[in-house]
Order: sequence, then structure tokens, then C-alpha cells
Amino acid sequence: MVANITADMTGSIYHERQVKELCALHALNNLFQERRFSKQELDQICYSLSPDVWINPHKSLLGLGNYDINVIMAALQQRGHEAVWFDKRRFV
Repeated sequence: MVANITADMTGSIYHERQVKELCALHALNNLFQERRFSKQELDQICYSLSPDVWINPHKSLLGLGNYDINVIMAALQQRGHEAVWFDKRRFV
């Protein structure tokens, strides 16, 4: 399958710089080329993945980000997209 890619004719690229441990947030927004996700939204996904725990395993203890892959995959699914997990060990 070939993806249709449209480029902005002005040549501008949306880019968020790394802040704290929010690399997953910035990667998602950079992927979609707009501010589509917020820290609050990713935090809410963390809580929905593990609602009954005092220390959430899907993000940093300090609340600075450092979201795990489960949060990224859930965020993509909420927007109608998916990530395919690739494990190179399966092909060795």
C-alpha cells in the first residue's frame, strides 16, 4: 500500500522541541504536524490504563512525562490510528 503524502508548499514543518520528559507528547504532535495532544490528555490515558494504582506505571513518578509505549498506542487509537509493534528478534 502506498501512502498519500501532501507537503506544505511553503516548506514549513511543525516541530516541538523536547521539554522535560515529554518526548512521547512531542513525537505524537510532530507526527501529526500540529498540536493534537496535550500533557493532560496523555496523563488521562495513563490513569485510564491503570485506574486503581497509587503510582502509575505508564509515566514518570515525578509527573514530568516519560510515557511508555502503551500510552502512545492508546493515544493513536483514540484518533483512529494504530502503531504496529515490531520485534526484530522474531525475524532473526
